[in-house]
Amino acid sequence: MMQAKGFVLVVCLCFIAMVSSMALSALTISQLSQRIGMAGQLQTQRYLSMKVKHLRQLQQLASTPLAAASRTQCPPEYAVWTSKAQQCQLVQFGGKAIAAADAEPWGSVLWRKELSAVQRGQL
Repeated sequence: MMQAKGFVLVVCLCFIAMVSSMALSALTISQLSQRIGMAGQLQTQRYLSMKVKHLRQLQQLASTPLAAASRTQCPPEYAVWTSKAQQCQLVQFGGKAIAAADAEPWGSVLWRKELSAVQRGQL
């Protein structure tokens, strides 16, 4: 009878250990999935804030005329017009990460072109 009670005790302890390990693994998986979800949400927020900053810079750029000092020769893709009729500007701008929680630094390069009316005889 004593051997049977000892065997039942060992089986119960093994069962408790098995159930505890299954519960611990379920809790670990749920915690990891929550962290992954929070990381994805944070990444999306950073990406959207970077896009908003970028669009603000583009809007500011669109409202300013081409600066005479920064004009350059237009790329060959715009060779349809004569060089006197078009003005191009290579604009490079970007953002910097101010804090560790900000998005990573980014940059953009943009060709701006402006066509002007050329009267006959000025070519």
